[in-house]
Amino acid sequence: MLNHEHLEPGQMLSRPAPLRITRALLASYAAVSGDHNPIHLDRAFARAAGMEDVFAQGMLVMAYAANILTSQVPPHCIRSYEGRFTALTQLEDILQAQAMITDTYDTATEKRIDVKIVVTNQWEEEKFTARAVLVFPFDTD
Repeated sequence: MLNHEHLEPGQMLSRPAPLRITRALLASYAAVSGDHNPIHLDRAFARAAGMEDVFAQGMLVMAYAANILTSQVPPHCIRSYEGRFTALTQLEDILQAQAMITDTYDTATEKRIDVKIVVTNQWEEEKFTARAVLVFPFDTD
């Protein structure tokens, strides 16, 4: 778990393992998420829609990016998490997320840490960006 007492702006958080986008992963994600949109699963459908092939569900990419937070802090410490998709994530892309602390500050009741997350593929093409606010209540004992 992240020791929030010694974090500073510019500090990088630990990276999650890379994630390869495969047809099996897209099918598994569809099964657990309920997102059975054929654009993510059926090559013929994707081609008829003007795409070269199927591509990853956006929420799959967003969940992968969120893993950089949930692997290091308890879920209740994530005050906000919002992101923007910057490009489609293609089949066989290998995603890598990195997160950097952009600010730390105290309020009357808690320490807050702002984090910027960027997900790229193996060619450093940006696929998703996010911002999160982590909170750590002060001990009142």
